[in-house]
Amino acid sequence: MSKYERLARLMKITTLIKAKKNIHRQDLADRCEVSIRTIQRDIDTLCYAGIPIYRSGNGYEIMPGFFMPPVNLSLSEVLNLIIAARYSSGKVEENCQRAIESALSKIIAALPAETQSKLEDALEGLEYDSDEILETNDSYLELVEA
Repeated sequence: MSKYERLARLMKITTLIKAKKNIHRQDLADRCEVSIRTIQRDIDTLCYAGIPIYRSGNGYEIMPGFFMPPVNLSLSEVLNLIIAARYSSGKVEENCQRAIESALSKIIAALPAETQSKLEDALEGLEYDSDEILETNDSYLELVEA
């Protein structure tokens, strides 16, 4: 295993613990496809690095208020979130739709300027009808695959 794979696993463990309160070692091991012992070593490493992980009940949590940098989404991930939100329009209650739109605007605002620019270009390539399957043009596909 390379040091990059381990670093990616450490980040994944941190994200999983932050996202799910009281997550068990076995759940972490299953999601990371490693042994429980490896998870324990990784948690020890994260604690040594200053991430405030502690045992809570039968699982792990990160101290409330611990700051983590924002998740960097790919252009494809953001586009698919927008597509899903557009598809849900008219299919959920109005207050749910407003919350979805608010969340998307926060996600888009947190993107790097270059990704925001590519996103604008890609959105121009979408033709959307909520009752039909999404149709794309070639420029959309080129942007997403880039």
